[in-house]
Amino acid sequence: MKIAQLLFRATLGLVSIAGAVVVHSGAADAQEPFAAQVKSAGLTTAQARTLQARIDALLAAEGGTQIGANRVRWADGSGDTTVPLPGEARARTLGVGAQAELCDYGYLCLFQYQWFGGDRRMLYFCEDHSTPYSFNSYINNQTYGTRAVFKSVFKAPIHITDGAPSSKVWFDGSTTYYIKAC
Repeated sequence: MKIAQLLFRATLGLVSIAGAVVVHSGAADAQEPFAAQVKSAGLTTAQARTLQARIDALLAAEGGTQIGANRVRWADGSGDTTVPLPGEARARTLGVGAQAELCDYGYLCLFQYQWFGGDRRMLYFCEDHSTPYSFNSYINNQTYGTRAVFKSVFKAPIHITDGAPSSKVWFDGSTTYYIKAC
């Protein structure tokens, strides 16, 4: 791994810690640092518990660190997963205005369902990302003209996105095992 990537990941980790103040992964403790996000989203206590259970299941299955009421940073720091709030079809980043993008600038975003629904996985680094999950739509919102390469289990290219910005509202990502985001 390049030194610049290591430094960038370390900086992201420090910024995440500074921004969240305290990050926990247990259901009882994790609600405290993100109580303002839960409150501003208008979630009931039952909805907050449902959301936290979903985040805890994601952490148990994939590891990482909870960085928002509905968001997990991956253990290797190369991206994150945002889950929809209870009753909502699309994932959104809490704590930003209503005009939030479906996919932040500079990222390749994979969505669980067609039309950008369900969990959103945001990839940033230009390296092979393992994709042990299926996805059914994507947005390439990287720097202008950047293309992502979707690869088979043998790391052979099976799809190359159009240059950024671009998207597919329906894409069968079930045969994609690796993605190089640039």
